[in-house]
Amino acid sequence: MDFEYSPKVEELRQKVQSFMDEYVYPNEKTYHEQLDSQGNRWQIPPVLEELKQQAKAQNLWNLFLPESDYG
Repeated sequence: MDFEYSPKVEELRQKVQSFMDEYVYPNEKTYHEQLDSQGNRWQIPPVLEELKQQAKAQNLWNLFLPESDYG
């Protein structure tokens, strides 16, 4: 059996890894600081919204949704 990633999956995997390395990991401390400084732990920290917008701009948001008009 061939357990290698398909070219499409490998490209996506590399994009996600680069995004994590460039944006997510460096902001972990900021995330925790913002979360701890808020009175409500259920409120979304501002850095998370920024990361979400960056992920959307790179088509890395909601990867589990199918590409269709209705999905």
